[in-house]
This record gives sequence, C-alpha cells and structure tokens, in this order.
Amino acid sequence: MESQEKPKERLRLTVPIAVLDFPAHVLRGIDPEHVKRLAADIKVNGLRHSIPVMKLPDGKLIVLGGAHRIAAKKLLGHSEIEVDVHDGELDEDEAERQAYLDNELRRDMSLFQCGVFYRRRKEKLGLSQIELSVDLGVERSKVCRALKLVENAVPALIELIRKGQIQDHAAASIARLSPEQQMQAIRRAEAIAGGRDRQDGEKLIKSDSMKRIVAEILAEAKPKAGRKSKFVEAAVDGMRVFLEIAAIDDMFQKAKLLPKAILWLKKNGLEPSPANLAEALARVAAKKSPKAA
Repeated sequence: MESQEKPKERLRLTVPIAVLDFPAHVLRGIDPEHVKRLAADIKVNGLRHSIPVMKLPDGKLIVLGGAHRIAAKKLLGHSEIEVDVHDGELDEDEAERQAYLDNELRRDMSLFQCGVFYRRRKEKLGLSQIELSVDLGVERSKVCRALKLVENAVPALIELIRKGQIQDHAAASIARLSPEQQMQAIRRAEAIAGGRDRQDGEKLIKSDSMKRIVAEILAEAKPKAGRKSKFVEAAVDGMRVFLEIAAIDDMFQKAKLLPKAILWLKKNGLEPSPANLAEALARVAAKKSPKAA
C-alpha cells in the first residue's frame, strides 16, 4: 500500500509589518471604513486570521492577501503581525490566485474588484466564465455579475466604488443601465444626498433608495414599449372596423333575400318573428347558393 504524502504545513511567524512587501498587482484600494471596522474587531478579539505570505529566495515576504488587516493593525499602532509563510515560491498566477482566495474568504474585496481580477485572469489564462468559476471555486452567477459591472460601469460609478461610497448590489443594479442612464441615476442620488462633499467610505445614499432610482429610470424608459402597444391597439381597432364592414356587407346581402324570405313565411303560414325570419333567410340563401355555384 502506497503511503500518502502529508500536506506541507505553513510556517506561522510573527514579523514586523515594515518587512512585508506587497506584490506588483494590487487587487483593490484600501477602504477606510472597512479598515476601521476591522480595527475595532481586532482591538477586542485580536487578529482572527493570519496574513498569507510568500517567501522569496532573497528572504523577502510578499503579501498574498489581507491588506485591510495589515492597515487595521497599523491604525491600532501595532508594529508586528502574524503571517503564514507558504512553503516554496509560487509563480505569479498562483500568487494572484492565493491573494484573491484569501481576500474573498475574508470579504475584503468589492464586487467590482473581483470583476477586475476575474477579467484579468480570464484574459490571461484564456478561460471561459465556467472554467474561471471552477478555477476559483466561485459561483458562475457571481463571476457574471462582477464581469458585467466592470465592463458596463461608467467612470463616475467606478469612482463611487473606489471611494466606498456605494454598495455592491446598488452598483451592480446601476451597471445594468445604459451609460446615459447611469449618469442620470448618479445625479439623482447626489441630488437626494444634498450634493455635499463626502468622505471616503461614506455612502452616497441608502442602497434601497438607489434601487428605487434605478427602477424609476427603467420605468421612464418604457415609452418605446408603449408606442408598440398603441400600434397594436390601432391594428386591433382596424381589424374591428374591417369585421364591422364585413358584417354590414353580409347584412346587405341578406337584405336582397328579404322579399323571398317574406314570401316563404307567407307560404308556410308563419309569423314574421326574428327567429322565423332568420330561418326563412337561411332557407332562401341555401336554395340560392347552389345556383350561384
């Protein structure tokens, strides 16, 4: 029986924050609001998760994830932090993947920043959305939403995201709009907020209010559908008029047979009631149609 190789354990160390280096690729900017929340939690509970790092041959420790936790420790005035050192050097692709997984696990990445990473990795490795979701262990629906946000967001929306002034699902709902409609939504939100200057991390307006703005803009964009409805209504009205004309024509045809129908009633000793008259017209028409044929 073959012996199974035990997974290599990562070395956990406490190191000075100053010796840590960040990789060239930056997964996202620091969200001051998130840093403050983390600092408050670390102050009470300590650092819940150590920082994953990669040790290079020259001894440098490259941070793979946890930029917000490091910033929170600095905010608290701490000079050291616990790290997990990866055994062996990782290539660039794997280093990026590990950085993403760590940030995603800690909820340190916005949907937009996930989208930036997804697009870069998708293009670099030539992956489809399905292959990318499998590679990262992420639901395909999230990959799709994040990529759509990155591809559709106008610069003004990106700036709100970068400053942490809009929540992910609100940003995703705005990105569904056309560029003109996105700017319209942002202007309306700023009008509701009073147009004052906001600090980074301070939300423009509540997410529910932003969703209502998007719904209003989509509802206002429905005149085109309305014009189609009016066209259909006009077509239906035209058909109705046509049928009425056909009914009138049928009435004139029956009027020509009326004298013969009355003679038939007299011959058979029947009263000219509507029911008897209808029967007489039917009988006269039935006798006439073979001759016409």
